Amino acid sequence: MNQVFSILDTLKISALFISILALTTSLIYFIREKSQLLAGLKAIGMDSYQMFQLIYSQTLFLVTFGITSGIFSSFFLSPIVIFGINRNAFGWILNFQYPTNLVAKLPILIPVITFFICLIPFYFLKKMNISKELKYE
Repeated sequence: MNQVFSILDTLKISALFISILALTTSLIYFIREKSQLLAGLKAIGMDSYQMFQLIYSQTLFLVTFGITSGIFSSFFLSPIVIFGINRNAFGWILNFQYPTNLVAKLPILIPVITFFICLIPFYFLKKMNISKELKYE
């Protein structure tokens, strides 16, 4: 039983890594897709701090929405799996434990996670060449 749960912990860590990687690549894609708009904003006076705020606020919304929806879905679906499916399929019930310590730490962790996710896309935005991006095809 401990081996099964250790595999599940490994799957949780890999899912977290994949979601952070997916969010980072989607932000880089956003910067590449909206490069003309961002270069125009940069040309009319948007400084680096404002550009970082733009990326940070979008990422903060996505991370907060994703984590909040995950918390609510796990809060409602976990009892169904533990008390319904496990009881009917296997004949045993696991102890229902909700990670309240982790959920209580999320208001501090979400902005920190968001900051680290924004660093690589901000680097690409900072290195953007205004004259190259504002040329029309």
